[in-house]
Amino acid sequence: MSEKQSRLLDLKAVELKTSLPKSTIYDWMKTGYFPPSMLFGEGKRKIARWLESDIDCWIEKHRMAS
Repeated sequence: MSEKQSRLLDLKAVELKTSLPKSTIYDWMKTGYFPPSMLFGEGKRKIARWLESDIDCWIEKHRMAS
């Protein structure tokens, strides 16, 4: 597995990579349109992370043809 495939992104990095606001990311996750996050920790210390490879695949699949 390459380093890029195993890299985890936080919400801010996903927002920057996709140019989508947090609300859209979470709304689309609820409908299954956007890749789900992985949750780490418990309670108030719970954090969400996404695999960079999942985000890259999603971008490639949904980008508009130029």
